[in-house]
Formats: sequence, C-alpha cells, structure tokens
Amino acid sequence: MTAIPLNELPEEFRPLTARDFFAMAEMGLFGDAESGGADVELLGGIIFTLPPERAEHATPIRRLTTMLVLQLGTDYEVGANAYFVPDELSAPRPDLLVVPAGAYTRRVVDGCLLVIEVALSTHRKDLGEKARRYGRADVGEYWVIDVPGRSATVHRDSRDGRWRTVEHVMEGEVAEVSTLPGVSIDLGALFEGIPPLDE
Repeated sequence: MTAIPLNELPEEFRPLTARDFFAMAEMGLFGDAESGGADVELLGGIIFTLPPERAEHATPIRRLTTMLVLQLGTDYEVGANAYFVPDELSAPRPDLLVVPAGAYTRRVVDGCLLVIEVALSTHRKDLGEKARRYGRADVGEYWVIDVPGRSATVHRDSRDGRWRTVEHVMEGEVAEVSTLPGVSIDLGALFEGIPPLDE
C-alpha cells in the first residue's frame, strides 16, 4: 500500500485522529472485535494494513517476550500488539512494549520504557515514520529487529524529538537495554534455529 502525502490530498480530506480511529474500531468497521478485528494501525492520520503473520515473525516475538519477562520481574509489564498512541494522529501496534507495572492497557498513551518492532518487510516504515514518532513521544528506547538481516537497530536517548544514539547490533552479540537496568537481549539466542531469509 502506498500512502499519499497529506499535502497532496484534496482539501475536503483530513487525516484521521487516533480518537476517530478508535471510534471506527468500536463500531466494528475493521472487522469482528471478538476475533481481534482486522490487523490495522494508524500512522500520521492514515490507516495501514499490517502484513499477515508468519512464523519467522512470530518466533522472535515469543522469544523476546520470554527474555524480557524472565529478566524484568513484577515491577514492569510486557505488552504484545497493544495500540500505542504517540501523538494525536497515530495509533501504531508495536510488536512489544514495556511499561511500569499497572500502566499497561489496550491503548498505551505514555510511559513506554522500551518499544520493539520485529521487521520482515516493514523496515522502511519501522526505521522511518515509526522511529520519528516514537522519538517525539519520548519512548525510552526503540529497537527494530531485522529478521532477514539477523541484526537489530537500537535507538536511544531521545531528546527534542530526535534519537541521539543509533546502534547496530549483530547476531551473536548481547546488548543492554539502557532504560531497564540489568536487562539485555541476546541476538544469538533470538535467531537460533531460524533459517536465513531472503532480503
């Protein structure tokens, strides 16, 4: 799906707000709520359909969830596929996020200490539009797991809406999560047994 830049839309069009988006979801416009509805998210006022789930995407998410839960204890909560509202025109659904205990809801508005996206084919969006919006929302740390590249891009130290540090971590390396003392992610264990994928 190719998004049309907002400045090229006819005057009678306006971007959707997160409030509009959730109202549409509650009306059932994205499908049956009981079965989870359609896999969609809102970025910059435009609705995007998420790619179909694949084992190569689901396996790293399960492994990351286990790694984080085992290290975090009860002071934090790990959310999977919850809506996050970084600004009034966006409601993305990151693959994982970590918030202080008690702050996790179906729609997380702030307090994200860690957000993780697992990318099979969404690198451009994850490293571009989402990185910018998460940075402006003061997310503590943002990771993009590149499954085909067997690596991760780690964004740290967001100030004035910009990430001051971007680090590339390769398979076999272990990286600390700066916003969660004592927590690390082992990319060797993360990718173990997952066959190489074509770019």
